[in-house]
Order: sequence, then structure tokens, then C-alpha cells
Amino acid sequence: MKKDHTHSLKSRWLHPIYRFNDAKLLHPISVHIPNGMVPVAGLFILCGCLFHIQALVMAAYLNLGIIFFSMPGVILTGFAAWQHRYKGARTPLFHTKLICSGLVFLLSGIILLVQTRHPVEVDHLTRSDWGLVAAYLLLLAPTIRAGALGGKLVFGGRKKR
Repeated sequence: MKKDHTHSLKSRWLHPIYRFNDAKLLHPISVHIPNGMVPVAGLFILCGCLFHIQALVMAAYLNLGIIFFSMPGVILTGFAAWQHRYKGARTPLFHTKLICSGLVFLLSGIILLVQTRHPVEVDHLTRSDWGLVAAYLLLLAPTIRAGALGGKLVFGGRKKR
């Protein structure tokens, strides 16, 4: 009896949300934020430190904030698409995508926290500042991996011309 009630609630509430998520392409749209902004943030922090341009360092920091605050939406819409479109298939591909998206969220939050507490000053760069630059660039790895796997899901079955 209890299982039937749970299924009824799921059908009534979750399935319309899942269908809306798929119909409006919320995940493919939301994922463009980190996929586009992580490389830009990395480029800005690197160029800001190399060429001593404080405004680029600030732009990287602001971009990272947008990335961090967008990730819950990316993760939730991705989870909904996985549950609805792919029936929650437990495959290495989905497992890796979930880990990568969690890493982007976690790492961007840690970098944001560190840079908030210890702002990068381009006139007085330290080893820890360069460590922060490396962390921004490291953030590219899980972002690229998750994006590549998403592309494989979307375009993997198409014939090459």
C-alpha cells in the first residue's frame, strides 16, 4: 500500500516536472553557463596575473561566483533529465557526469571562498596566488569531461558525414 502511494505522488508531481525539464531543454541550456564560463574565468585569472591587470582578476572572481551559483540548477536539471529521459540508468557515463558536476560545484565553491578570504593582488603575487590560478585551471578538467560525456550522449549515435 505504501509503495503504491509513493508511486502516485511521484507520478503526480515528478513526472510533470521531468517532462517540463525535457520539453524546455533546461539542462542543455543551463549547462552552457559553466561550460562557457569556466574557461573564461581561467583565462581571466591567468592573464590578470601574468599581465598585472587587477580588473581581469576581479572578472575571474565574479565569473566564478556565477558558475558556483548556477551549478545547483545544472545538477538538478541534469538529474531530472537522467531520471526521465534515461530512466535513471546506472552506467559509468552517468556516474562520471555526476562526479564531475559535483567536483565543479565543490571546487568552484572552495576557490571562491579562498579568493574571498585572500584576494589576489596582482602587484604582490605570492605562491598561493599562483596556486589559485592553478586551481582555476584545474577546474577545467571536470568541466570538459562532463561536457564531453554530455556530447557523447547527445551526438554519439549520429552518423559522421
